[in-house]
Amino acid sequence: MGTTVERASRRRTQSALRLVALASGGAALLLVLAACGSAEPTATPTPEPSPTPTATAGASAPAEPAAPEQPTATPTPSRPAWEIEWAAVVAGAKEEGELVVVGGSAAIMYRPVFDRFGQIFDVNVKSSGGSSRLLVDRILAERSAGSYTVDHFLSGEGTMRERLIPSGVLAPIADALILPEVIDPANWYDGRLWYADEGEEFVIRYGGNVEFGIQFRYNTDRVSQEEFLALKSMWDLIDERWVGAHVAQPPTLTGTGLYGNIFWDPRLGVEWLEKFFNEMDVTFLSDKKLITDGLAQGKYAFCLACSGTWGELDKLRALGAPVGSSRDRFDWEEGTKLTMTGSDGMMNWFDRAPHQNAAKALVNWWLSKEGQTAVHTLTTDRVPPPTLREDVTEWGYTAEKERRIPGVIYFRVEDLPNFDQAFADDEIRRLYAESRQ
Repeated sequence: MGTTVERASRRRTQSALRLVALASGGAALLLVLAACGSAEPTATPTPEPSPTPTATAGASAPAEPAAPEQPTATPTPSRPAWEIEWAAVVAGAKEEGELVVVGGSAAIMYRPVFDRFGQIFDVNVKSSGGSSRLLVDRILAERSAGSYTVDHFLSGEGTMRERLIPSGVLAPIADALILPEVIDPANWYDGRLWYADEGEEFVIRYGGNVEFGIQFRYNTDRVSQEEFLALKSMWDLIDERWVGAHVAQPPTLTGTGLYGNIFWDPRLGVEWLEKFFNEMDVTFLSDKKLITDGLAQGKYAFCLACSGTWGELDKLRALGAPVGSSRDRFDWEEGTKLTMTGSDGMMNWFDRAPHQNAAKALVNWWLSKEGQTAVHTLTTDRVPPPTLREDVTEWGYTAEKERRIPGVIYFRVEDLPNFDQAFADDEIRRLYAESRQ
């Protein structure tokens, strides 16, 4: 966390941050709400707190912020620097009046949350989803022509690491962090902000799922309940009886984090991957619709490494399709771990974002207690990941079995001392290429 504060401190008055750190959490929150909801933010918090998001998108929104007073030149003990900066950002966001968010399914599933943000800050949020690969291609082409149209891109870890960060389109997220409750590491799981990039500079993780074993979906017509309960380990999935029964995305695609989890798990590793690639006669498909339709129709028995299909498959299951989930059980031999790789659990912002103030406002509000509560309670299109914040108590539509137990520190392959995802990606793709020869 030290690096985060240092980066943020270079851009703000360090003495002011120390002052805020001494203030009580409740007073700091009231000051934030006062800056967002009062006509003229003052040094004294209002006695009545602003309303918090409720569990339904149709509930009344918190009072929208009026234009705050002009920032004073010098912060004072009663008006810290962060409050002055936040008031200016809120006023600037209202003046810009627009925010553009693109991405995969997360850009669509979070539309109710974007609507709530827009009501609070008087900003029209335009969110659109699609293929991450095609969206990145479009954005890079636009930027090469001098056009800057996107403020945020919601994507999984693979797209972030392999395309967005190397292309230089992301801005350091510390430049956007203003609210003390966001910056304070005590408000986050294991006492730190979580980053998706090795340099801890561009992408913050805010959500993570507790998983029991490794996630997959299966066809209940082809795999009986008795057979499913007999599966105890990932090794059981590559038994000879299931040869030709698997569909998966190839590791040449981004966003297929399952292969990385297997590679680093000492109970599975390269030996498991080699058998899966070489001996199981797996059907490798890039088209998500072919994957979901094939599994639901019984063409395949198992769907592993099918990033981006879980939500659609679970919808089909709810409609009566013969789809089962590994998450129906808690007794997998590979044990419990915390995963933070999905597009629905990461936040960034773009270099030269066209709506700088609105983009900053979204980063801070989204990562605040109020914003993370809204993520839990307003998202109905898909089950959102439980927040990594420690102070959120309204779990809303998150899955109970995916929530962290307070005080428990979970296994993550990324925490292994020799973890190097780029090395793993290269090795996994090499193994896959050799199996195709």
